Amino acid sequence: MTRRAGRIFPASFAALLLFLFVWTLPASAQEQFFNRNSDFLYMQSLGDGKCNPKTATTIARFLRERNGSLSGQTAERYAKLITDAAKDFGVDPVLVAAIVVKESTAKANTSAHGCYGLMQIKWSAHRKSIARAFPHIKTLKDLMVPENNIRVGTYFLANHIRRYNGDIDRALDRYKGRANAKYKRTLLQFYTRMMKSYRS
Repeated sequence: MTRRAGRIFPASFAALLLFLFVWTLPASAQEQFFNRNSDFLYMQSLGDGKCNPKTATTIARFLRERNGSLSGQTAERYAKLITDAAKDFGVDPVLVAAIVVKESTAKANTSAHGCYGLMQIKWSAHRKSIARAFPHIKTLKDLMVPENNIRVGTYFLANHIRRYNGDIDRALDRYKGRANAKYKRTLLQFYTRMMKSYRS
């Protein structure tokens, strides 16, 4: 081994150790977004009561704010689909709405990088698990139906939350496919904006 290679190896090894250390830190030692947010904790204290008409109205208003081409009727329909799916799967509807806005700006026909619909579901990776959980969703066209897309995305999110024992931040990393602080920060901005309207 040359002297130059000898110097590079320890530096590379140290960088690898640092990465592994940060990656395996417990959630409490990492940057927190939703796990300790007062608005989020307040909504969780409501239980199923958070999936109420006021929440749906708040969500519909925010969907239209972020997507000016969305009609009031469509925004209300999406908001109802979100609150219904959130109640069925035990997830916060405001969080689901924030994901819808971040992933697709509430545009049902959006597709990017193999992901589709309001909640940007990766069809090629999940088609088998989708078919098992939702036998009526057999094709990509089925997945693009707003009700189906919202239910599938909310179902996946609920599974991730259970997998990580209620750690929302880690569940969102899993939903996104990787740890992404910018993604969670944007979701939290959307969430707190909706909650300001909800609590006013």
